[in-house]
Amino acid sequence: MSVFAISFRIGDENSPYGGYDTRYDSVNECIRQCATNGTYWDETTSFILIDSQFDSSDEVRSALKQNAVYDENLDLILIINLTKIGFKTLGTYTDSDLDKIMASRRSSSGG
Repeated sequence: MSVFAISFRIGDENSPYGGYDTRYDSVNECIRQCATNGTYWDETTSFILIDSQFDSSDEVRSALKQNAVYDENLDLILIINLTKIGFKTLGTYTDSDLDKIMASRRSSSGG
């Protein structure tokens, strides 16, 4: 089991996968389904914390990839494992600072 922070951006454009509302609702629901015993926090926009039976960011990514409706060309999902160091994305990102920031998590210690 691990705790994950999941942030996402859904593009405004319509796509073959549906409109904004369809994709937004699907991603939200799929993230909640990854939460153990319905334990999640979603009081901020497009950001959800979950306590999950999954151990890795890759497992959450796989669940979202298989079950959520999203468009990898328009939408971006960031999955950060807070219990362990890993992270994964779905969709395309262009700001390489994400990789630098995540790499610094590996080299820092303490809380």
